[in-house]
Amino acid sequence: MELPPGIEFRGEVTRLAQVGGVVATTEDLYVKVPGRPGTEDAPAQPERISTSLATFISAASDLQRPDSEWIDCTFSYTTLNSFVGWLDMSAIPGVQNMRLIGAKCRTDERNAVPAALRARIADDHPDFLASWTQWE
Repeated sequence: MELPPGIEFRGEVTRLAQVGGVVATTEDLYVKVPGRPGTEDAPAQPERISTSLATFISAASDLQRPDSEWIDCTFSYTTLNSFVGWLDMSAIPGVQNMRLIGAKCRTDERNAVPAALRARIADDHPDFLASWTQWE
């Protein structure tokens, strides 16, 4: 796939590494989008940069089960991004930092998601759990 002119992209998924009884892999991404001058119809946009690192960790013993349909995994994610439109700050140079951590759960086991989290998701995003099966 060819990128639009001026856009820089680098991405890497690392080899699986094992330390003790734990295996891990990471996905490291970097994207740079050039700024653009303002026009009569749109304000100027500064250069935008996005970088993220996702880390997936599991027990090495789980990977020794070739017939396994499910492997438990924890996930951590860190991203630094230029301000974006939904923050109403896209014309301002700056950086937002987001950090997430979680555990993979089966789409067919809703009870794997703690009740308090399910309640918050239902309140904040009512249609999300209704469409839970979209990934199955």
